[in-house]
Amino acid sequence: MDLDHIRAMVESGDFTTTYELDARMSQREFSLDNLIEVLRTGRIVREESRKRGGPKCTIRGYSRRTVAGLELPGSFELEVAVGVDEDVIFITAYWLE
Repeated sequence: MDLDHIRAMVESGDFTTTYELDARMSQREFSLDNLIEVLRTGRIVREESRKRGGPKCTIRGYSRRTVAGLELPGSFELEVAVGVDEDVIFITAYWLE
């Protein structure tokens, strides 16, 4: 899987989000900006095929983190699962603790 291609697609706005991701954003306290930051600086840690559509990968990187409205000092590891088809599909994300 080509991470530079994924980055270019996201930069040009060729991405969507899933219901799963939308539900997890407030629950896990991350934003679309966090996901894009991870894509810009992270690396692919896992690749797999999907039952429907194109391949899927997990990208791990660092991002700033806000909890209860307060930005924590430093950067924290965040994993972002994306599918790649005609556009990039943000599937879910989670902080590594």
